[in-house]
Amino acid sequence: MPSRSALVGFLRGAGCPEQKVTHCERVADVALAVGRKMQAAEIPVDLGVVEIGALLHDVGVAFTRDDLSPEHCALGADFLRANGFTETVARCVERHECIARPEAAELGNFPQPLRDTYVPETVEERIIAFADLMYFAVVEKRSDPWQDPDAVGRASFGYMDAVFRKKLGRAVPKTYPIFARVVALTRTMLVYVPHETFARWVAKQP
Repeated sequence: MPSRSALVGFLRGAGCPEQKVTHCERVADVALAVGRKMQAAEIPVDLGVVEIGALLHDVGVAFTRDDLSPEHCALGADFLRANGFTETVARCVERHECIARPEAAELGNFPQPLRDTYVPETVEERIIAFADLMYFAVVEKRSDPWQDPDAVGRASFGYMDAVFRKKLGRAVPKTYPIFARVVALTRTMLVYVPHETFARWVAKQP
């Protein structure tokens, strides 16, 4: 397994912005904490896959150069495949945006042909998607999903609304399926994250 420093170097070498490299490192910390908690509950988790996938989950931003292009998940996965990473890791990256095939088709710019799904399915894929969502909602948006699990969905709504306005020139529908998907993932996984862990991380943010 490559060292963390080697993977961070890979991100930088690919051209990821420095703030995105820092984000990936922090999401990896969250993902590993969740994975260890699940292992303690006797749920099989490959922590090596979790760490690599989480560290590299936003490598595709090197190609989109912005945060409002969900296709970065697929571009990043294809880049990893081309650079010898396993299909297991590539799919963790490809599925961290929780986007279904019809949504990818509507948003456009995803590599063709489209995959059957960009929704996380394996436990490692779900951990990484969840860690990214939680870091965004809790640390960047200062939400509290422990008190209000739908807070992650609202944070996701703000992101997708900005994506829709940029790409399609209109607001995202409030009934867009991704939001129910995100809330369901959060409710399922939240039990594996100690609230105090995130409280410490939030306190460290500027």
